[in-house]
Amino acid sequence: METNLIILIAFALIVLAMIVRLWVLDMSHNGKL
Repeated sequence: METNLIILIAFALIVLAMIVRLWVLDMSHNGKL
């Protein structure tokens, strides 16, 4: 079973989404958007 790979990919996507959301919020807060 490739369950570990699926969990790893899901975790990476969640972390990436959090980083992107924080980056977009920081950019909009600084008025660069």
